[in-house]
Amino acid sequence: MNTKKSVALAAIILSINLSIMANANAETVTVKCISNTEESNISVIGTGHVAALWRASIRSGTAPAVFSKLPLKRTVNGEVEYDFSSNLADIRRGETPILATFVKNKHVTGNLYKVSNTGALTLVGSVTATCTVK
Repeated sequence: MNTKKSVALAAIILSINLSIMANANAETVTVKCISNTEESNISVIGTGHVAALWRASIRSGTAPAVFSKLPLKRTVNGEVEYDFSSNLADIRRGETPILATFVKNKHVTGNLYKVSNTGALTLVGSVTATCTVK
């Protein structure tokens, strides 16, 4: 193989490897939702995020958004998770309270915000999930 082809092949391989590494560390937001007529449980999970303070909100239907309760959370190993629940035991453990009937039409949108030093919220991800009905 000649030198030009070797250099081109090496550049392509390096580019592919860098692309794979970037995707492995990509910031993502995931929303998990389980709901029925008696209870709703929703999680907003951020992975691959920088060390910072974070806050989350959820929304379903036309009702106003519900923001995670304070205090703000910091990422741990690039991950942050907020849980919302209508279950009293979950709420006692620190989850943000919501109504059992919060979920409308089996869909919920979760938002993850990075909090600045001044307290301003910057939306970094928004995901709409279809809830599992149990």
